Amino acid sequence: MRIIRGLIVLASLATAAPAQDTHVSVYADIVFRSASDGGKNGFTYGAFDVFLQSQLTPRLTFLSELVFERANDGTFGPDLERVQVTYVASEALRVTAGRFHSPLGYWNTAYHHGGIMQPVIERPRATAYEDGPGLVNMHTLGLMISGRNISGLHLAYDLAYGGHLDADANLHGLNAARVVGSVYAEPLHGLRVGVSGDIDRYLVGALTQIDGDSLKNAMNSAIIGGFIRVKNDALELIGEIHNVQHSYGAPGSFVSSGGFVYGGYTVGKWAPYAMWQSLKIDRGDPFYALRDTRSGVLGTRYEVSEKAILKFEGRYNQVTQAGSFGAQIAIGF
Repeated sequence: MRIIRGLIVLASLATAAPAQDTHVSVYADIVFRSASDGGKNGFTYGAFDVFLQSQLTPRLTFLSELVFERANDGTFGPDLERVQVTYVASEALRVTAGRFHSPLGYWNTAYHHGGIMQPVIERPRATAYEDGPGLVNMHTLGLMISGRNISGLHLAYDLAYGGHLDADANLHGLNAARVVGSVYAEPLHGLRVGVSGDIDRYLVGALTQIDGDSLKNAMNSAIIGGFIRVKNDALELIGEIHNVQHSYGAPGSFVSSGGFVYGGYTVGKWAPYAMWQSLKIDRGDPFYALRDTRSGVLGTRYEVSEKAILKFEGRYNQVTQAGSFGAQIAIGF
């Protein structure tokens, strides 16, 4: 049924595509993985992403992102990742309603679901999506106000209010309120520095990342993070960190953290890169199924064309002392 519903949506998108000021894009990728720890080797598919954007009026836009992907149980079906309407009053004020990417850090708002968009094969663990699972909720369903290029420092802000999403990316509890936002500046061309935060409340019964488990008590969550990005024609550097505190009744508070540092350099059609990432999960936290991680990535991208990218990379997990090799072809058109 999920695939049938997805095909119906795709048919409606195809009908809408010829309309003026309506654009449909498609993204897909195939990945090969080889591990040294006895894990399964072979090919897998990434997300098949159908992205639609329409200019309804000079100030009103609609955006949707329907992703076909493999779920944790191995099934393949559609997931409506984003659906949002945005009204642009001015550059300093725009209002968005719907389901959108949470304004947490840099990576989540810069690189969306298409594999061709991001510089590595897999998102950093700290920014993995809810079904990843990841450290923080990367989607919000609600209302967001934003502004860009304020003052000579090119200040920008995003402030969202809405219900939170559980570990299965479902809205859980209409009485639960979430406030999430970021503020950043671009004082120099190519330099962006910012902070972000998230205040959330999980109701009793909210699903956790642990299979078949749900919260027995309400849980408060507070996240604070920072990010920096430097980019010119050849060099790109990105650093991001998030600190998460879960307050869970009698057991007390649990503090976990995660982040990454990425660097890449473009030479012609090639772009070698490196990334180091770390997760430190507080033992006893009732929500996370994540484990401590300290791992590095060395790889390179090759631009076959503007619509096709090859990536090759090696990974090493310092905690498990296991290495792996991965390759990806990612397309977008």
